[in-house]
Amino acid sequence: MAEDNPCDRITADGDTILVIGPEEARLCVHSFLLQAASKVFKAMFGPHFKEGQRSELDGSKKEILLPEDDADVMTVVCAVIHHRNDLTPGQMLPSEVLQIAVVADKYDCRVALKHATHHWLDHRNVGSLKELMQLMTAAYLLNQAEAFSAITYAIIMEHTDSYISFAQDQIDFGVPWEVFYLLNAKRDSIRKQLDVILSVKDEYDDCSCNYKAKSTYSYLRQLRKEGLLPSPDPDHEPVLKRIKKAEQMGPQSDVEGSVSCENYRWHRPAHSREIMLKDLQELKDSKGLCLYCLAAPSRVYGESQCSFEH
Repeated sequence: MAEDNPCDRITADGDTILVIGPEEARLCVHSFLLQAASKVFKAMFGPHFKEGQRSELDGSKKEILLPEDDADVMTVVCAVIHHRNDLTPGQMLPSEVLQIAVVADKYDCRVALKHATHHWLDHRNVGSLKELMQLMTAAYLLNQAEAFSAITYAIIMEHTDSYISFAQDQIDFGVPWEVFYLLNAKRDSIRKQLDVILSVKDEYDDCSCNYKAKSTYSYLRQLRKEGLLPSPDPDHEPVLKRIKKAEQMGPQSDVEGSVSCENYRWHRPAHSREIMLKDLQELKDSKGLCLYCLAAPSRVYGESQCSFEH
């Protein structure tokens, strides 16, 4: 069969052979599909490039040299463009998705790969910060705003490691350095918001029975027991883990002797669990970084009018 030939794994009746990488792997493709998917290939096959010249009269196929590309990556890209779902991987490693994104950016074929890459950018089973950074960079190169926001949210909420050690590799792929500043700034902001949510609300005077002081002491003991007091080392625990611990924290214990006070009807606990749970949910519902704001001409992130829900 024709597909026994590695060159014909995408198609056997194409009009062009891609000669890929230093190993010169050969891949038969349809040039009209590549032109429809990629502005770069459209220009390459145009009359002003030697690649655009017609095939020989003897029916031989054009050969396009792509010495800097990876054969496996180009095969996946061409499989998607040629609608060869049987050759399109269902799952890919983050490093492989990044390689696909680099090629999509190079040949400007992001739109043609949009549905496939949307699936590959699913970060929910990715645990390591290094792999999340790779997916973040891929989403940036692919201009996938929702995936970029979701991945940066996971980076902010689920990890405590410094982003600096990963920055240079991603910057080399074209991610602006501001992304790493914004990741750190947003994580710090969410940590501060969480501390405020868990703090004692000093909104009224204490009763003559010292209910407020007793309630505050009881609540602070509860925070200490759960490990939720503000820490001098904010990197000791991921933000999302602290939020979940706060959600699972039981109601505040009753203050001894409060019912015997003649003003007990006016007693208010040092902390409202109902309000806390509402505020924690709002914090969890926050978004990651906005790709559109990063690309906006405004010099200040978030100041531009953005259609993406933050």
